[in-house]
Amino acid sequence: MTALRKLFGESRVEIWKRLSDQLGGHYVEGGFWKGDKVQVEHGEWTITLDKYVVSTGKTTMVFTRLRAPFVNPDGFRFAVHRRGLFTGLAKWFATVASERAAGDAVQVHGANGYSDEYPVGRFYRNCKGAVIYEGTREIHKLMQADYVLGFRQDKPTRCDLPPWGGAART
Repeated sequence: MTALRKLFGESRVEIWKRLSDQLGGHYVEGGFWKGDKVQVEHGEWTITLDKYVVSTGKTTMVFTRLRAPFVNPDGFRFAVHRRGLFTGLAKWFATVASERAAGDAVQVHGANGYSDEYPVGRFYRNCKGAVIYEGTREIHKLMQADYVLGFRQDKPTRCDLPPWGGAART
């Protein structure tokens, strides 16, 4: 056993292979572009464990994700949310993501990113407009805090949707 092996332990691939053996599944090596994963067959379901990477621009976080089929029991109803908790969250995340992507694009293009010769400058201007007319990030953060603290609640929906009668999907 080498000194590095004693210091750091098993490699990621060895750990995932050992996990697949313990779960009775199989290890799938994804190569460079696709991530490695462990797949376990349980009845007619395929349960997958893989990596999920979230990049915030400054840091990168790696999560282990469990993906399993969703079984819809009889009588399950979807609720329609108009302007409320989820709408505010969606607007907040979308404006932050668009601003980050457009800012990165302008930075990649350098001085050309600000000129009208390239569409990057227009993308950046448009995302800033969305931040302004959809409400600033700070307003959406305050709205989410109001929901968490109980100061704000969604209005009841006008009518309930009928139960979904389709088959379970994987």
